[in-house]
Amino acid sequence: MDFYLNSIKDAQIIERLFSILAKSGLNVTKRKDKRYNSIRVRVSSKSFMGFMNSKESELSNEGAVQNMSEDYKIGVISGFIDAEGFVGNGEIQLAQRKRETLLIIKGFCDDLGILTRKFWSAKNYRTTNLIWRLRISTKFKYAPHNSYKVQRAYGLNPNQSAVEQLATKSPAMECSSGS
Repeated sequence: MDFYLNSIKDAQIIERLFSILAKSGLNVTKRKDKRYNSIRVRVSSKSFMGFMNSKESELSNEGAVQNMSEDYKIGVISGFIDAEGFVGNGEIQLAQRKRETLLIIKGFCDDLGILTRKFWSAKNYRTTNLIWRLRISTKFKYAPHNSYKVQRAYGLNPNQSAVEQLATKSPAMECSSGS
């Protein structure tokens, strides 16, 4: 399993991901991919793939999803933003090859009252496969979460609530951040 992250903007995410995977005893490597100015974090482990596949199955089970806590759902959304998302220019956008995976994330957003703005697919110039995209309302920044990309884009301190921080910003800054 490979994770491709921006070598400059996502340095903190890369180090955290690498640390967590290494502490888990997995065979993990980092390598610079010069084609796209990114770092590839690769996990070579059948047990990790089995774990990820079981989690995907669990998230597809409606009964199991209903019993998941709000914190768990926000954590999944935040992790997905950090791994497969773009935050900037007044938007939070996720991209994924599997439509079903984004439908699970959309369902979590719906459960939490987080608006999703658009859900569509398009062919990417790098592949012949459809790439599905989901745009999430930037009001997600008010949710208690741990997404590094959202914190970075909105200048939030991870040690303080986003609601408190955004309340102390000037009205002009709030208006320019988008919806």
